[in-house]
Amino acid sequence: MKKIICLLILVNVLITDLLSQVAGSDNCSSAPIQPNPTYLNGILKPADYSNEDGPVPLCPNGGKIHNIQWWGFTSNGGNVEFQVSSINCSNGNGLQFALLKNCNSANPIYCKSTCNEFGSTYIFSANLEPCEYYTFWVDGCTGDMCDLNFSVVGTIPDCGVSDPETINLDPDGIIETCQSTETNIFIPKIPISGIKYKWTLNNNVLTNKTNSFNYNFKTVGTFEICVNGFMESASGQVYANSEKTCASVKVKPAGKVILPNKFLCYDEVNPKPFKWFDNEITESGSYSRKYINSSGCEIEEIINIQVNPKPEDIEIWHIGSDNKDYYVDPFGKLITDCSKSYLFSKKNGNICSDYYSVKQFLPAFEGKLELSCQNNKLYFKPIIQNNSCFTTNEAKINYSYILKNLQDPKSEAIYSDNLLEVKNKATYTLFLTAEITYGQSTNTLSLNLGEENIDESLYINNGGVDIISKTLGAFTKANSSQSGHWKYVKGPGNLSFENTNKARTRVTGSAKGTYVLQWETKSGDCTFIDEVRIHLGMNNEDGKLKIPILINPLKNDGNTSLVKVGSEISLSELFKEESTFIAYWYTLEGKLISNSQSSNLIHSVISPKIPGLYILTIEGNNQVITRKIQVIE
Repeated sequence: MKKIICLLILVNVLITDLLSQVAGSDNCSSAPIQPNPTYLNGILKPADYSNEDGPVPLCPNGGKIHNIQWWGFTSNGGNVEFQVSSINCSNGNGLQFALLKNCNSANPIYCKSTCNEFGSTYIFSANLEPCEYYTFWVDGCTGDMCDLNFSVVGTIPDCGVSDPETINLDPDGIIETCQSTETNIFIPKIPISGIKYKWTLNNNVLTNKTNSFNYNFKTVGTFEICVNGFMESASGQVYANSEKTCASVKVKPAGKVILPNKFLCYDEVNPKPFKWFDNEITESGSYSRKYINSSGCEIEEIINIQVNPKPEDIEIWHIGSDNKDYYVDPFGKLITDCSKSYLFSKKNGNICSDYYSVKQFLPAFEGKLELSCQNNKLYFKPIIQNNSCFTTNEAKINYSYILKNLQDPKSEAIYSDNLLEVKNKATYTLFLTAEITYGQSTNTLSLNLGEENIDESLYINNGGVDIISKTLGAFTKANSSQSGHWKYVKGPGNLSFENTNKARTRVTGSAKGTYVLQWETKSGDCTFIDEVRIHLGMNNEDGKLKIPILINPLKNDGNTSLVKVGSEISLSELFKEESTFIAYWYTLEGKLISNSQSSNLIHSVISPKIPGLYILTIEGNNQVITRKIQVIE
């Protein structure tokens, strides 16, 4: 809408006879609404008391409120010229005034906030919208009391709300419907912006204010429904009405039919719903269907359906004989997923199905032996890793163990449910007996966990090692890689150690002869001893100590030699004279794998049984020879 078409300021004082005076209001929302602006022609005055119920600032470009008064009007629209002048001011400061659409002070049609213009006349035009609500306010500058001469030129029609058309566009004014049916009641919209509608049913006002709504007629009979259009301000003042139009509503009977109760099994609604006409039934409740009978009214059939709850699952606890012994259901299906419950249902002669929940425990165990020393005895404790697949972690397992000597099948098996006492180095088969209780099922399984090569030579007391040296000094090395210390037992003189806490260390004797030493190690509360005899200042002519040297063909060319696992390596090229020596096999990390001491019958060493890169160290004849050996399959 174009707000201001023209503004003309006249500076001469206009003196007008006072023909009328219209009372204003202290606020915009309660301003009385006139049928058109000509009803305000005459004198409008600000309040003779302080009243600041208005916009701040008064106009978008400024202005301070003092004693504001409000008037309202509507019209049938069109371009209207307004003429305003102030006269009879008490202190000569003049008036402020504005024309607003509704109470919208943010975007006034015209707003004067300047003062000190007493006697001036202002002329402005506005294009009014049909039946829109407008407000006009007056305020005295610094509280000045003046008469505002308000004048609208010409004849301006009142707001005219056209009459509504026939309800439901029914030409005879009789609307037929059925009992308890949502019936649409409407009239075409009246072409005025912001129009509202007043509906009455048998003279009772309905809450709906739109041109269309649905109404449910609960009782049979004939009703009168009427409507008229009206305009309403933001504060709820009705300032325009149309004529009223009415129609008769004839409500015909329609009924409900209650059907006998129906019972359903849980499996009749799961996994797919039970269909009752257009209803999908999954739970107990009241259901209905509607249809139109021959008289044109809707019939509603109502049925109460009781769905029996799912019966409690019958639990099946399956313990497999191994990790592939899966449960097979009554229908021949192999259930390979043991991580979650398997559910199935089956009719067992009853009307409704029974439900089953299968939980599986498929055993899978790994075991290893861990050294344990208690009360100066050597034990091995089985460490069991349970890799079983199970649905729920509810299995209770009691373990017991059996070690059977594979190298001596006639030897007595070793039984225990905790520690296994092993006295001999051998290869054993470790058997696990697992008594499994899983839910309501119990089963005892005997499982072969594989071979265990128990080499406790590091802990069983050594029978003695001989080392020969032509001088009074020699290097000694214990048969064990465990940490420990040297102890001098006996000999022809004093014996000094370079380091008593190193397994390989140099010793020096004070006299020629045989010295007995012990390398003592501890594991837990067990003590183990390797005994070593060192023959100092002796050679091949010293009687009993003539021990032939083992011969080695390995060349010292700086390269790694390749040998097969478990093969015999001749030592003929390494030693040219007979002598006692000890051969040690080490990993590259320095871990001792095995050792062997020469005798008159030994002419070679045997490579390790596991492929890898090793260090072979040979000590003898006052020298140490080291070679890098690659052991292959």
